[in-house]
Amino acid sequence: MVAVVGWLVVVGLLQADEETSGREQTVFRPGISPEPIPEERSKLLTVKVYPLYDKLVRGEKCLVALELTVQDGWHINANPSHPDFTIPTEVTLKTRQKIRLTKIRYPRHRLHRMQSESEPYHVYDGTVMVYLVLEPDAAEQAEKAELEFHIRYQACNDEQCIQPATVVMRGRLPLANPDEPVRKIHADKFPQPRKTKEKSSG
Repeated sequence: MVAVVGWLVVVGLLQADEETSGREQTVFRPGISPEPIPEERSKLLTVKVYPLYDKLVRGEKCLVALELTVQDGWHINANPSHPDFTIPTEVTLKTRQKIRLTKIRYPRHRLHRMQSESEPYHVYDGTVMVYLVLEPDAAEQAEKAELEFHIRYQACNDEQCIQPATVVMRGRLPLANPDEPVRKIHADKFPQPRKTKEKSSG
């Protein structure tokens, strides 16, 4: 059953590529996980990908936000994790192009006490944001970046922790030169700069 679902995902991605040929592709869809996830656990963590701009600029820092939503009644381990034996949530990037993931800012953890445990755990629950900095090589000649974000996590409730799993999100973003125009498309998903108070002249 897992193999059939995986094949349907691949077919869907190929059809989406055909349907969106000739226009910008900024939608990221689930890909095949390297670790089979049982159906009842596949929705414990959902991920959405929000690039700040509609294009990645060669030779410049490009911001991307990942929105992680944990199913009610569950949590995932924070990064860094605590206690030390817990497995942290971790984001990695796979791509065929010369694009580096140079910085990750994980959200602040929440303290959670498991049953029969005296030491609090560092966890994420509800919806949290992870912020990434991508840097395409200035010499990269591809017209589009094929990006695959892997989000590895371990989900727990108050009674148990399940085996670690990985959510994969795949999508494409056009690559642009520094002199080409780019457009903000998800500014609302990023922290807004604080407004400085004007000094009174009195």
